[in-house]
Amino acid sequence: MIDDKLTAFPNQRAAPDVDGFMSTRGMTLRDYFAAKAMQSVIVADYSWACSHPDGVARTAFIWADAMLAERAKGKS
Repeated sequence: MIDDKLTAFPNQRAAPDVDGFMSTRGMTLRDYFAAKAMQSVIVADYSWACSHPDGVARTAFIWADAMLAERAKGKS
């Protein structure tokens, strides 16, 4: 089970109408990992990537899920 609640760049900003701070979620860690993996897939085989964008996206998320699974192993 992939934990898609982790965030890559969470932050807080002052909320003008509310006491304290308001959190903003930012992108998920899974999306961040997928974006990084996608860059590598495109660089490794640009001509294939240009003609198979769906395959690139699938591959990127497969890598992202593997990175999250490995990360979870280190926390147990």
